[in-house]
Amino acid sequence: MKAVRVLCGFFWGFVAPVFAAEPVILVTIKPLAWMVQALAPAGADVQVLVPDNISPHEYQLRPADALRVKNSALLVWVGPGMEPWLVQLAQQQSATKNSALLPNALHIENEDHAHDHNAQDDPHIWLDPLALKDHADAVAERLVQLFPAEAKNIQQRKTIFAQQMTTLDAELAARFAPVAAQGFVVYHDGYQRLVQRYHLNQRAAVWHHESIAGGVRDRAKLLQLLHSGEVRCLFYEPEHGADVVNNWLGKTAQNVKMVEIDPMGTSANNYADFMRGLSGKMIDCLSRR
Repeated sequence: MKAVRVLCGFFWGFVAPVFAAEPVILVTIKPLAWMVQALAPAGADVQVLVPDNISPHEYQLRPADALRVKNSALLVWVGPGMEPWLVQLAQQQSATKNSALLPNALHIENEDHAHDHNAQDDPHIWLDPLALKDHADAVAERLVQLFPAEAKNIQQRKTIFAQQMTTLDAELAARFAPVAAQGFVVYHDGYQRLVQRYHLNQRAAVWHHESIAGGVRDRAKLLQLLHSGEVRCLFYEPEHGADVVNNWLGKTAQNVKMVEIDPMGTSANNYADFMRGLSGKMIDCLSRR
């Protein structure tokens, strides 16, 4: 009998991890994780691939990351326009284990086109609550395949999520409306989803692509704009910093306020608070005279 117990224990040591392990839903960035957590069954193991304080545009995929992708039950990412470093690896995943919100959207590298691109070309989809609501169907479908017994629950959670996004959109629209006409400049041109959804007055961007800064002529035009009195704020991201912005632009006009905003929600705990915090910083600056 003792031998049997030993044998059973030996066998269970190999089998138990298989049954105990929860399926991992791997999400590239924190804002998408909030959406997945809202849709997935409570307690689902949702993990974020790109660490805080690192731009997904500039991320360098590590061997350990490739293993995490391979071992994940579901990969949720924006698409080639946001995470080009993930394309080849994602293609190795089966269709049921891979959910790209924008599978066909490529990042625009033609600078002339970049000036005129619209919100549909911008991969920063999480800055538009209604866009997230529209793409929740595809993610929910993959989650149902992963958790078939939770299909009804996932559908209910998707309905609640859609209502929350609609309510949040109306709230943001009302808050932005009084300052929508005020001009501003961004350091990284990644806010077209927000700008066009709420009819904001973005006048220019320092960088139209992560690896392409404007030339001497563009900088001269930008400095002229900043001194024109038509721009109230310049918004930049934490990874750039005020010193970097100052070094590139030189001495900006005194009536232009430089404000740091975080489009990745590093310090936020949920999507609604993230969007309220981001919009609040922008509105506060644009409201000043």
